[in-house]
Amino acid sequence: IVPGTAGLALLGCVVMTSLQLQYWRNSLTLLEHAVQLAPKDHVAQVMLGNAYFERGRLDKALERYLESTRLRPTYAEAWQRAAVALGQKQRSAEAIEHFRTAARLAPSWTEPHRGLAQILAGQGRTEEARAEYQALARLLPADANGQMRLAEMLAEGRQWAEAAQHYQEALRLQPDLPPALSNLAWLRATCPQAEFRDGAE
Repeated sequence: IVPGTAGLALLGCVVMTSLQLQYWRNSLTLLEHAVQLAPKDHVAQVMLGNAYFERGRLDKALERYLESTRLRPTYAEAWQRAAVALGQKQRSAEAIEHFRTAARLAPSWTEPHRGLAQILAGQGRTEEARAEYQALARLLPADANGQMRLAEMLAEGRQWAEAAQHYQEALRLQPDLPPALSNLAWLRATCPQAEFRDGAE
């Protein structure tokens, strides 16, 4: 009786394992299964959205992010990720509103301000973009690494003068900071605006 019972139990384990393995093929199938089991889990919705986003499936990603904002309207990460997806889909007006919501929900988080500044700069809304970069300056530490990170963000937004200024401030605070030296050199060598190019420097 005991061997027979043990055999049946083992067979049951094998069957259940084979059923579960289909969900563990990759992170996407696992996350899809997780959302099926817990459809009201707002974090799982964002994680599934990220898996779709990484695979270039923007519509599916956006659907998951928006579902997360519906489930938990105060979850800044969902608004931020939805804004990024909307920006990728060239839906700039909606992206701006989602970035602003994320920034309002998480005032000390730099990423919403960064995304908002980039999209505003891309639309030629220079003064609004500059205001967002100023908000970033208040959030980042005043040490060399903080100044360098701000300079990198400003360079991404084509704010060349301000980027150079913050690279120089980073180097004033830490003269032997290789990334700041390299990035400032690259800016001086390749900047599209001639007034910020300086080959000798």
